[in-house]
Amino acid sequence: MCRTAAERIKTAVAQFGHGAEVTFLVYGDPKSDDVHYVPIIRAGDENIVANTVPAALFPSYIGPLENAPFFPLLEQMTEVDEVI
Repeated sequence: MCRTAAERIKTAVAQFGHGAEVTFLVYGDPKSDDVHYVPIIRAGDENIVANTVPAALFPSYIGPLENAPFFPLLEQMTEVDEVI
């Protein structure tokens, strides 16, 4: 489910984001089923998390990246441009 939500967020930002870009932080192996995608919307010097699908380690959260409740896990995540 998080893959679908992540793709929809990227599509919406592409249509209405006025130049904003979306990348994804991935927890787990991106090619496996046991994975979680966290969309990051980059607009100017802002990095906004749009995690709309909660998971065990990732509560639902929309806001600045540095305030994300799962911020300590970022070192274990991989940044990708597309949902795999």
